[in-house]
Amino acid sequence: QNTIDDGQTPIININEKQIVIQMKDSVNYVLRLIRPSDIKADKNLNGHTIGNNNLILISKNTQDKGLWFLDIEWKIKSKNYRFKQNITL
Repeated sequence: QNTIDDGQTPIININEKQIVIQMKDSVNYVLRLIRPSDIKADKNLNGHTIGNNNLILISKNTQDKGLWFLDIEWKIKSKNYRFKQNITL
């Protein structure tokens, strides 16, 4: 709920080569890409947003096509945020 209330909802764009996630602020994040049809394909990524646009970039080349669950967690000034969305690659 904090994510919506505080206007922290990320912008997700998927192009031919990558998943581009734009965060509102520069943050450390924990990101999970969950493949409902194959648990072995799940990806767990930790990192920090890059550039002035606060981006998270994920290559599509290593991901199977189809439905994925995107789950991102981050923290700003001791406040926890979480965002979940279904994406199709």
